[in-house]
Amino acid sequence: MVDTLLVEAVLASVLAAILGYRMDRGSGVKALGRLTFIIIILTVGFALLVARRDLAQPPELVIGEIAIWSYVIGGTLSYFLSGSLGVLPVQGGTLGAALLCIGITALAGRLNEWVGALALVVIVIGIGTGGVRWFSGKILRGKGVKPLTALWFGLCAASLLGYLAAGRAGTFLITIPAQLLFWGLLYYLSGHTLPIDYEDERAREEHYRDAAFKCLLTFALGTNYPYSSLAIGRPGRIMTRKNQNLASGATPLCRCSPDQASSSMTATT
Repeated sequence: MVDTLLVEAVLASVLAAILGYRMDRGSGVKALGRLTFIIIILTVGFALLVARRDLAQPPELVIGEIAIWSYVIGGTLSYFLSGSLGVLPVQGGTLGAALLCIGITALAGRLNEWVGALALVVIVIGIGTGGVRWFSGKILRGKGVKPLTALWFGLCAASLLGYLAAGRAGTFLITIPAQLLFWGLLYYLSGHTLPIDYEDERAREEHYRDAAFKCLLTFALGTNYPYSSLAIGRPGRIMTRKNQNLASGATPLCRCSPDQASSSMTATT
């Protein structure tokens, strides 16, 4: 299990670097790929240090395995929304949650296997309630508590179902693919969630899907409502941006006719 965990760590780091390059070339590789690699090494090292040697599949290593791929997903989404400024707080928060789950499970599990399982449940609930609220207050100005809580418990539920279905194999073959499939489909379908009318379908697919996905994510987080629709004679509300970070979200996506476009705001029209 240790060998495959190390292989997954390398693969996850490479995937993070590829995604960073796709979003922002060399800068994305440095910001996303390098940080993801560092926290993966920290997580794997800590999990190997505290894992119980008397078990064939130590739960500490299974948690570490899930955390590895969570770093890739969380880091990619944060970089996609706000660049390098958003990667550190999101990856740091995810790392803290993972180390707490691994450490407390290992410590309590040395007393009794069921005590370890109960301790993991308690820390999962604690992170999903108090931890998410703390992160939201520090990073998102109190926004996004409900969607972040839902994502946390959704990940934990998927992890539990995968593990109960087939042990560690279920985690690798069910939980992780389910997460990747969810975000992949959400990205693909986001281009059809907003009424963007373009004659050039290729332009829609290649350029506007990213903007639509940003709008969908920031709307769900409640950090802003960057989609504006301007009808003739009935101007919609335009959200302007002074800067771009996790709390302010993405640049607005504005749907309007050419004569309504304003040069006073930065928008994708």
